[in-house]
Amino acid sequence: MRKDLLVGGGAALLLLTGLWWLSRRPQPDTKPVGAGQEVSVFTAVPYGAGSLLSANPPGPLRSMSWISLMTGGETVCYLSTQADQQLIGLYQNGALQKSLTLPQIPDVDSAFFRKASLRDAAATPTLLLLLLGDEDHPKDQGLVLALDLASGEFRWSLPASGQHLLVSGESALIFGPDAPVTRCTWAKKKPIQTTVDLPPEIHHPEALLPLGSGTFLLAHQAGLSAFLGASGWKHTAPPPAGPLSFPTGRPALVRSGRVYWWQPRPGQLFEVGSDATIRREVILKDLPAMASHELDRSLLTLLGADPEGHLWFGLSLPEPPREEIPQEIVTPSPGGSEAATTTPPAATSPAFTVEERAAWEAYLKQPMDRLYRLTSNGKTLTGYSWSERWPTLHPPEGFRPPRGDEAFVPSGGAFLLGEDRQRWRLPLTALFSADKK
Repeated sequence: MRKDLLVGGGAALLLLTGLWWLSRRPQPDTKPVGAGQEVSVFTAVPYGAGSLLSANPPGPLRSMSWISLMTGGETVCYLSTQADQQLIGLYQNGALQKSLTLPQIPDVDSAFFRKASLRDAAATPTLLLLLLGDEDHPKDQGLVLALDLASGEFRWSLPASGQHLLVSGESALIFGPDAPVTRCTWAKKKPIQTTVDLPPEIHHPEALLPLGSGTFLLAHQAGLSAFLGASGWKHTAPPPAGPLSFPTGRPALVRSGRVYWWQPRPGQLFEVGSDATIRREVILKDLPAMASHELDRSLLTLLGADPEGHLWFGLSLPEPPREEIPQEIVTPSPGGSEAATTTPPAATSPAFTVEERAAWEAYLKQPMDRLYRLTSNGKTLTGYSWSERWPTLHPPEGFRPPRGDEAFVPSGGAFLLGEDRQRWRLPLTALFSADKK
């Protein structure tokens, strides 16, 4: 009897020891496949003066997009895999905040997501808004999705055309060059969608600035327009163009504090009112520029305003300057005879002299990798050259300096540099700190 008790006690002790040992071993991940993958798909680690953001897809991709949001220092990475997964990484100031898997959206065919890519994104204190659309057909109708920022749960969706999404309070404005302006509001549980049709005075919208209560400024190829709600539209024609022609130049609109800035074309800058009227012009050519780069002032392209209210500019390439050669006017003689008289051409000033044209042609062959910051009072212009600054920033291995203003949203307070599956988020202050070294 006593021997049986000893044997039984020893067995029990061994069993308890084995259970204790098993409890100390690392446990296998028992989460669903999607949830387990989310942990490692998106990462962020400090690197130099910024942060290295990475996306590690769990399988082959259909599309991948990185977008810096307009405010809040947020960055969104959107992955669409060939296994029909839509994964979202939300970063803030270079740190990973959330990894989300897009849930099944009611009344939306799953085939939509197989061709969809992220056109734009925005965040409110409670919602993450995604504007999705067919990457190969940008004119086609897209979809606005609202996800709960805390839980990642689906809240609502609305169809919308356009390529850009801007938040104003509890509403969003969606627009594009080939679409009307769509306004989505969600103050109530069910979102409401309204469309603002564009009058014939507006051609090819490029930039929109929300003013509140559904009103906005709209910059387009034919000038600047203000939508004043019940008061309708008000339009301002663009000022005369300079001698340079910019085939890729786009009008821009920027808010800096309480001031609205409009750039109808590179090299021009105007302060405007909420009714689209011009208040004053800042003569960019009169501002001091970088040594040996004085011609940059005619190429300055407005990119946005940083959180401190300073304006940032890149450079746009114009068409090669051409000298205007006045043509002689040949007037047939009376009676229709073959003899004719030649009238000397009227005295005209060519767009460029031969010397000026040669100077521009040589100038435009140089690298155009410079950025400029104009202080909020519009008086001090400071230039930064990527080729000069890049070595002082100690970038990640394999990263190359940008060619100019690519992937730069000044209001987000940082550059988003790199390609493919990695981005180096570099705060604007890194350029200023380089000044002090």
